[in-house]
Amino acid sequence: DADFVDILHTYTREALGMSIGIQQPIGDIDIYPNGGDVQPGCSLSEMLTSATGGSFMDVIKCEHERAVLLFVDSLMSNEYMSLAYQCTDPERFKKGICLSCRKNRCNNIGYNTKKMRKR
Repeated sequence: DADFVDILHTYTREALGMSIGIQQPIGDIDIYPNGGDVQPGCSLSEMLTSATGGSFMDVIKCEHERAVLLFVDSLMSNEYMSLAYQCTDPERFKKGICLSCRKNRCNNIGYNTKKMRKR
């Protein structure tokens, strides 16, 4: 068994009563990049107009592949680590209200995630 499990929830939306993503926290640390919603570059219009002319399957898997890319980035970028900020809703984050690491309200994403107590 793992001593520590960090989860990147990159797609948690439900459509037609189904989702292949998980909304519930299931790890020691659960991080929801972009609120666990559509990831940058993964919207239907962006995928269909991309240089590769994304297929329907590319659209479906884009958000889930983002978790792998974020983790690989954490292995390759020691100087500039990606951070996740604790925030109550996406609008507050967009306004910059949640961009603070005070009181353990942020954590590194991926390999360098710090083990923290659950609240």
